Amino acid sequence: MSESGAGPGRTTALPALALAGIVLALFGRAVTFDFVALDDRYYLLANPWVRAGLTGRGVLWAFGPSSVQYHPLTWLTHMLDFELFGTAPGPRHAINVLLHAGSSALLFVFLARASRRVGASWAAALLFAVHPLRVESVAWIFERKDVLSVFLAMLTLLAWSRYVVTRKRSAYAAALTLFALALLAKPMLVTLPALLLLLDVWPFRRLEPTLAGLRASGWPLLREKLPFVPFAAASAALTVLASLDAATVWSLGSIPPGRRLSLAVDGAVWYLGKSLRPVGLACLYPIGAPPALPALLAATALLVALTALAFGLRRRCPAVLVGWLFYLVALAPVSGLVQAGWQSTADRYSYLPSVGLVIAAVFGVAALLEGLPARPRLLAGSLLAGAPALGFAALTSLQLPVWRDSLTLYRNAVLVSPSSWFVRYNLATVLAASGQLGEAELHLRFALRERPGWPAAVDTLARVLEQEGRSGEVPALLETARRDNPDSPELLAIAAAAYGRLGDSAAAARAEKDRRELEKRARRGPEPR
Repeated sequence: MSESGAGPGRTTALPALALAGIVLALFGRAVTFDFVALDDRYYLLANPWVRAGLTGRGVLWAFGPSSVQYHPLTWLTHMLDFELFGTAPGPRHAINVLLHAGSSALLFVFLARASRRVGASWAAALLFAVHPLRVESVAWIFERKDVLSVFLAMLTLLAWSRYVVTRKRSAYAAALTLFALALLAKPMLVTLPALLLLLDVWPFRRLEPTLAGLRASGWPLLREKLPFVPFAAASAALTVLASLDAATVWSLGSIPPGRRLSLAVDGAVWYLGKSLRPVGLACLYPIGAPPALPALLAATALLVALTALAFGLRRRCPAVLVGWLFYLVALAPVSGLVQAGWQSTADRYSYLPSVGLVIAAVFGVAALLEGLPARPRLLAGSLLAGAPALGFAALTSLQLPVWRDSLTLYRNAVLVSPSSWFVRYNLATVLAASGQLGEAELHLRFALRERPGWPAAVDTLARVLEQEGRSGEVPALLETARRDNPDSPELLAIAAAAYGRLGDSAAAARAEKDRRELEKRARRGPEPR
């Protein structure tokens, strides 16, 4: 982590290319991987709007609330993929890898030019680039939104840094435009206006991290970020509307505020722990039981202590404070305060927040080494950055093949979360699709023991039994499921379809009649007492 005294503008090109080359060498195997059952097939291969390629109606769908996940620019890139590559997965993986390589190089260029510390900037970008938590974002085709949005975010930071130096309106307009595009790629970038304000403390050093400094220069700096806020607000609103329409966001009443706060605290510590020790990674981490009070208090105390430490270092090394707050702020949209889906945490959620952690770690260490002579400082810095980078790269090389295909992906998830009925069900669906019916049945029965009467598992198990030539066991399965889950119209619809496949038209008619009666009662509401 030695520093160069030469002008960063002249010294960033070759290191940036070297960094991109490292990413391509490390992640290049992904071009041989397949689509995976985790969203790739449902949202891409089975999505008529996307499969049709770039069409006028498809563009309208991508920008409309019915697109389920509001990232229209990313949808357009998937449509273009079908135009150019058909259903070939390799080129899609190549694009993701190239975007990650570009983001890593741009992060280095931004840090080097803004901080004028080339060595530390390269080390920070390297640790970001090769970390195993990046694998999910890069090796998962549907997660194009991660690598595309952060690539655009890095371009936004470069345009913004040019504006800070030159005060040119063209640079400001470029930053605002790139920010809007980043939001259209993935709405997690809504916190970027706050992150820009943090960067005024470091590396731009336009704002003192004290109350006096905030009062003296805070308002002008805040005012120049205000035009970014309407874009962020609009993106957040459209995302919530699309998610509510698809029922992917949990209602406020379904998870109490205290539970949401505990998820946020627990998640912040979890991502920090996985950043330091990135083992046991999986594509799904289901929501589990709330952390015990002692564990929650310990996690809260750790976050408070780290924040206090960072604030205490604000004068000697403001990069530590900015990096730590960058991490917390960037993580906020996926912290659990707004819960979407069945996962409690996800490797991909760390993609942007991890930038803050590498800034805090690398520039903090660089500050500690400043008192050493040049040669020992170079040696110590190289060891302190190089050893973790090599370790992370080795773990990434091991984690990357997990995403080779659906079966490998879900087998790994079951190894990490063997007690999760949801993960077992996902593995079972892949096993059933590949003809491994016996093993699929085992996982489905486990899921139904943990979640009795769950319609999706009942439907899949019924079909597995039929394929195994054991159709006679299906009626008993359906009756047991109905006793376990008597108020589910979806389960009754599944039962009607199953009885129809078995040729029992009378049982199918009864199930359909019961379903209609159940839906009528639900529409009428509870009976008056």
